[in-house]
Amino acid sequence: MNVYAGEALRRKCAIIMPAYNEEEALPEVIREWVGAAAKVDGTLVVLNDGSKDNTLAILKESMRTHDNLIVIDKPNSGHGPTCLAGYRWATEQGFEWVFQTDSDGQTKSEEFLDAWKLTEHHDFIFGFRPTRGDGFGRWVISRVLRLTILMIFGVAVRDANVPFRIMRASKLRPFLDRIPKDLFLANAYLAVLIRKSPEKIRWVTISFSPRTGGVPSVSWRRFAAVGLRVIRDFRALREQ
Repeated sequence: MNVYAGEALRRKCAIIMPAYNEEEALPEVIREWVGAAAKVDGTLVVLNDGSKDNTLAILKESMRTHDNLIVIDKPNSGHGPTCLAGYRWATEQGFEWVFQTDSDGQTKSEEFLDAWKLTEHHDFIFGFRPTRGDGFGRWVISRVLRLTILMIFGVAVRDANVPFRIMRASKLRPFLDRIPKDLFLANAYLAVLIRKSPEKIRWVTISFSPRTGGVPSVSWRRFAAVGLRVIRDFRALREQ
């Protein structure tokens, strides 16, 4: 990985944001989230996951005007492994908190700032999407994932793969070594591990807007194959 660091590394909170071919959404998303990061004495960390468009160029240009922006350029590995790479980097750098969201503009920074107030009493604060602006089909997929997790691991997770999670770094760190680096739904399995541990997840209702640009990394044509892969991965993890 190549790390391009800004001038101000504010270590209260690392906002981890994977990005793959998000040139349309990124300029506005960056402006919004560097502002939110500043309000919690934090740093926006965007991981370019081997984008083939102008994502990396836009990120480098944005560093000229945002001193609390860090860009990490890495080969493509998918959303889950990219999030894991960001979590590991942030905990190694000594950040107190880690927040993960995506770079497509579907989450709102003001809801993050509202949820941030709960960090005084909670170590894990996750969003819950009762509705989804990206279509009924995606809502169904979230519910199928929840059922799959319940059947395989025997725990209920309200929104396992939600891209809105505030985590105390010291509490997060022990879970990271238990997650394979190439696991496709790493965020979902992280939620399972936390749910099965003595730690508690504080769920907060969030909105979820349509994408502001780009296309999902997983197309509808791939969902059947991806679903079989997730089931196979989760069964193997259960047997460990």
